[in-house]
Amino acid sequence: MTFETNNENEFQNFHRGNGSAAASAVLNPKDYITSISLSDSSHPGSSQYGVYDNLQAIWNFAVPDDAQLSAGDTLTIPIPDQLAVLTDDNFNIKSTAGNIFAAVHVDKDARTVVVTFNDYTAQAIKTHTVTGKLKLPLTFQSGKIQPGKDNVIPWGIGDLKTVVNVAPSSNITKSEQIFKWSWFDPEDKDLIHWRIRLNALSDLDIQNGVISDQVLSNHQIVSPITANYATFTDVNHYTLGAAIPASQIHQTSGNDFTVDVGNTHSSVVVGYGTRITDGEDSPSYGNTAKYTASNLPGDSITVWQGLTNGSGSANSGNRPTPQPNPNPDPNPNPQPDPNPTPNPSPNKGGNDQPKDKGDKKGSDQPAKGASNSDDNQAKAPAQSVTADSVASAFRIGKPLPETAQVVGKKLPVLLGLATVMTVALSWYFSKKK
Repeated sequence: MTFETNNENEFQNFHRGNGSAAASAVLNPKDYITSISLSDSSHPGSSQYGVYDNLQAIWNFAVPDDAQLSAGDTLTIPIPDQLAVLTDDNFNIKSTAGNIFAAVHVDKDARTVVVTFNDYTAQAIKTHTVTGKLKLPLTFQSGKIQPGKDNVIPWGIGDLKTVVNVAPSSNITKSEQIFKWSWFDPEDKDLIHWRIRLNALSDLDIQNGVISDQVLSNHQIVSPITANYATFTDVNHYTLGAAIPASQIHQTSGNDFTVDVGNTHSSVVVGYGTRITDGEDSPSYGNTAKYTASNLPGDSITVWQGLTNGSGSANSGNRPTPQPNPNPDPNPNPQPDPNPTPNPSPNKGGNDQPKDKGDKKGSDQPAKGASNSDDNQAKAPAQSVTADSVASAFRIGKPLPETAQVVGKKLPVLLGLATVMTVALSWYFSKKK
């Protein structure tokens, strides 16, 4: 089944309350949020977080199969006290095909993320399972985190929580040789501005100095690269001086460049920009700056710029159709027949066949000690009786069956008793006459 994408403008009108829909319901996030993760965008993969690092939270959700979801229903996600939202934000949760499942509003002051589902999702869950994720950049809340120890962050949804180890705070000193920072363009969400500072407060005597920069994956250099000598009054304040000639700046590809700074005691500031190429699918974007000199060992720094706006994705899959158990037959035929009717095949002459006189119980009764359970014993197939088979069973020279042998041993006794009774009766009736 294919679902048509809702018109985004129509959906926004509905979200503002212009649509004629039933009263919306406030959903319990405990029923929808399946897991939450927190990662360090400034130092991906690091087990220890910095106090000022950029973070990314991911809420994974799944709409319950039995949910009674209607357009306009809202899901409110709280932001923990230890974390801070960077800015108010609005975005949609979309599928890879561009279908809108829900609208998201981030309120920085209220510290909430409100998800409003639309009719597309309300219809989709009738025949499909709907799952997805919501990503939001965060930072640590000043005064709410304890550097130098583990911090437990409860998410306010059931018992979900995350433990993060935050490194002790450190001040920038004159030992710094090279540093780098970045920010997103306020008008272009895919453009990141970068700055590199060299020898800001160190007063290094640099000989044949070269600054180089390697842009990592998922973004590329797009703006002109500038380099200037500079004067720093402190680590965050500087005044640009003479520009380094463009002939000393060499961009070798879309991902790296070098700047020849020559022999200097001065500070240097390099500026450029990169553009995101993966549609903000990555949580952060980084690059590595370093410098070399003929008289110094050099140094390097890798910096990651985390996203400052949220994003969401969802997908739907066909819900498995349960296979009902077959109803039992109200009139089952017993297998095998508990009362079989013997049906021996007649011979060609039509004469009845003799019965085995030794079997007093009849051929359709189980032998003594045999089980009466049809599950444990299989009934032997009926065999036709013919004159040839009877003759073969009792042919001369073959021992009689055990029952016939018993009768044969008692026959003389029976004949004697019959003779005595006959004589006694003859004498009685002769006297009576």
